[in-house]
Amino acid sequence: MPPAKRSGRGAPVTEPVTEQVTIEQAERARAVLEAHRKQQRLQKQRKMEASKKIVIWAAVIATAAFVVPIVLAFLDLQTLEQFFGTVFCACIAEVGIYSAKSWAEKNSRNKYNIDEDGNPRDLGGDIAG
Repeated sequence: MPPAKRSGRGAPVTEPVTEQVTIEQAERARAVLEAHRKQQRLQKQRKMEASKKIVIWAAVIATAAFVVPIVLAFLDLQTLEQFFGTVFCACIAEVGIYSAKSWAEKNSRNKYNIDEDGNPRDLGGDIAG
């Protein structure tokens, strides 16, 4: 019996085991894989959080508050510049508050090594004793 081949680290090199897979087994494996992928897609589709919806509305209103006085001035109509200025500032403040909140959440998740859902994040390291 010839001696076993050794890799660079001293462990024996084993030949890959080849098995014949039936068509039924392949179809079953494909169906299981597709079901798993579908489940992962559904888990990734989360509802948009309320603060993000508020920021989107604030951005739309801020844009409108910026554009409306310009359009009204172009049409020689009376504008409520102070009102639109106040609305614009309030909407920009909301966007700033959301940005600060998101930044703080991200830093907290990184500090405690958790993902967006609050689950522990795998750092890819191997815990060996």
